[in-house]
Amino acid sequence: MYFENIHSRSLDHRVQKVLQTTDAFSFEQMKSINAAIFDLGPLLADDIPLESIKALAEKGKVSIDVQGYFHEVENQDVYAVDWRDKMEGLTYVDILKASEDEMEVLTGLTDIRKGAKILNDWGVPEVVITRGNKGSVIYEDHIFHYFLA
Repeated sequence: MYFENIHSRSLDHRVQKVLQTTDAFSFEQMKSINAAIFDLGPLLADDIPLESIKALAEKGKVSIDVQGYFHEVENQDVYAVDWRDKMEGLTYVDILKASEDEMEVLTGLTDIRKGAKILNDWGVPEVVITRGNKGSVIYEDHIFHYFLA
């Protein structure tokens, strides 16, 4: 995978290009790995298919940085999309990390407390929402934990 990130004057805004992609990861490639937690960080929507998440969830906890599930590539340009398999996929996820913007795409909500609660209701026990220079919020066991940057 080969990304090019072009930043404007604001480091919070970038244009991404994908100059080269690779094949998706398959469970077959990971089946001999044993771990308590499988931390997945797809870069593009098709990097780690739902079947691989399901299979890894049978072996241990699954943690996902959801960012890549929102990236599709067309002619090297990266377009934002919603995660196609989110409703089923989230039922296999123990820890979900998403930015505020990603949480909004997933849930349709801008309120962090409501968004984290709905992701929890959809089956994710621990929800981590990053807020850039404002820190992050973790929602677990019906308790919010706030961390400042």
